[in-house]
Amino acid sequence: MKQLATGLLLGALIWHASTAHAAATIETAGFSLAWTESSANPLDMQLLSDTDGLVRIGMAMGTWGERWDTNMNGDGGIGNAAAHLLTGIVRQGYRITSMTLGAVVNGSLYLETRDCEQCETAPGTVDNSATLNWSILRAGEHAVLPAAYASHVDGVQAISATSRLPLEGPFQLALGAENTVGASSPVQYVWNGWNWDQTILQASAAVELSNVVLSVQVAPVPEPSSYAMLLAGLGVAGWMARRRRI
Repeated sequence: MKQLATGLLLGALIWHASTAHAAATIETAGFSLAWTESSANPLDMQLLSDTDGLVRIGMAMGTWGERWDTNMNGDGGIGNAAAHLLTGIVRQGYRITSMTLGAVVNGSLYLETRDCEQCETAPGTVDNSATLNWSILRAGEHAVLPAAYASHVDGVQAISATSRLPLEGPFQLALGAENTVGASSPVQYVWNGWNWDQTILQASAAVELSNVVLSVQVAPVPEPSSYAMLLAGLGVAGWMARRRRI
């Protein structure tokens, strides 16, 4: 269930991209990547670096941090999700050899405890999760890539997922992000000599997904004429070596 909403959004975007228009574009020597459609706000992309065939693109996915506090909301949970579709073109003479989608997850989990004598406590629960989903559509084929996922995060945790699917020519890239939190209160029962007094304790969970970066590894692809020249050169070198031995 945690990834269902994002998966549905990604599927809808892939099959209904024809009515969209681009609002943000990344241009590099090896490829271009343009925002096409979103479930909510447009995707904000920023070229962070382009060095030695490694391109790093920062992405503001449009999700926001979530917090659930049982003192304010009672037992329950909440979440939010965003999905985006991008159109890419790998330029002639280049190939995308791998891509890595990564982010930083900030989370907190709290269950109140109180020391007491002659008491029993029904435990509460707290949880959070952050997910990055992605998939590629090319030549009519849809490839779902490994997700980057973290749950029960209390602190800071980096997540990432890598695809080594080679890409040439046009393709579409679907990206999704999701945050969820949930909490239920511990209940403490204290014996007062006559009956059990009940105290509802606090529970809270929070999560935020940030610093989303798409890292793209690009390599040049030799033209067929280059292979022919290489083979010809090897042939000449071999012929010269044989002449020296004669």
